[in-house]
Amino acid sequence: EEFVGLLDQKRTFNAALVPADTAETPVEFSDSEIAAWHDSHSDDYQSEEQVVIEYIELDAAFLSVGLPPEEDYLRSQFEAQSARFISPEQRQVSHILIEVAADASEAEIETARQTAEDLSKRAKDGEDFATLASENSQDQGSASAGGDLGWVESGVMVQAFENAMYELSMEAPISEPVQTGFGWHVIQLREIRESTGMSFEEARPTLVREYEEENAARAFLEQADRLVDLIYEDPTTLESAAMVMELPVKIAGPFPRTGGEGVASSSEVVEAAFSDLVLLQGSVSDPINLDDNRLVMIKLKEHLPVALKPLDEVRDEIITTLTDNLARDNAETRATDLLANLQSGGTGLEALAAEAGLEYERHEEVNRNSFAPDAELVQEIFRLPTPPEGEAVEAVLPTGNGFAAVSYTHLRAHETV
Repeated sequence: EEFVGLLDQKRTFNAALVPADTAETPVEFSDSEIAAWHDSHSDDYQSEEQVVIEYIELDAAFLSVGLPPEEDYLRSQFEAQSARFISPEQRQVSHILIEVAADASEAEIETARQTAEDLSKRAKDGEDFATLASENSQDQGSASAGGDLGWVESGVMVQAFENAMYELSMEAPISEPVQTGFGWHVIQLREIRESTGMSFEEARPTLVREYEEENAARAFLEQADRLVDLIYEDPTTLESAAMVMELPVKIAGPFPRTGGEGVASSSEVVEAAFSDLVLLQGSVSDPINLDDNRLVMIKLKEHLPVALKPLDEVRDEIITTLTDNLARDNAETRATDLLANLQSGGTGLEALAAEAGLEYERHEEVNRNSFAPDAELVQEIFRLPTPPEGEAVEAVLPTGNGFAAVSYTHLRAHETV
């Protein structure tokens, strides 16, 4: 209850916002000021730990697939796999279901059958099947669509339904009642999509591609085993294995623990690069699978530990920081002067803000999570103490872009601070 009460608190306050605007003419900082900031804030200007790696990449896409397959082989594959190149016959059907409970009595089963028989007769006599299904079918999934079950092929429906479906023809498209474990069905055949198949010539490109992919995968496994054996003979270098395998030794990096580009975008590569095996022991990594039939093995080339960045490298960054700090200091000074004038009496905050050319607003019933007028300012307002009866709490508070002189005057009776 206390937590909900805190969330529900609101504040009413007046605020004059003083933005931390930088001067139109850039401020000049001396070399000594810049160097002093660099020395006193060295933790802010540390480079990330990075590594440069060497690696060998083995990719099945660039391995020889050998001689093209012979025609006899392709034809034998086509004949052995003919079923996959044939689309089975499909039938577009609708149905009406009269449900029967699993524990129904013989009388209840017969009553449901008679209902289905009556609906079958009405459909055969010309009544619209979709309308009959919408009004009578107890299959909630299809009734609203007029009983439509879409395109159905063998093996999808229960056997009794499927047998009845294939007995129908476009000349006699309505079935007699068909019993399944769900109840009684009346089936309507709406259209037949004949079985179609690809000729050998049509299937040939697929068979050739699969032959080449299988050969490449086989060659990849053989080459991967050979590469690993060569590396394990001397795990301190990639050069000898690269020479035997006729593979180039590539370079990646520098990159930090968050990764980089190319192979360094792989989290597995980054993890291996910063592992004890590679980083501390200087050994070649275990094989790292980038994806199917593509792997790399890596070795540390250079380790770049955390270090203080040179002053020249961060000089512009420091100047920007000093400029922003000066602007905030100036904003705080203006807000403090404004508050002093307010507390000296005689002139209200609104008039003082107008005189100084500052934005002023009264904010009514602002809650904790408000972003107006400024999210940081709102959080600071809620840290102020309860104002005495008939008085106001006045303060200078930080904002997201400067400072504000505020006067907090209202607290709802049920709230606590």
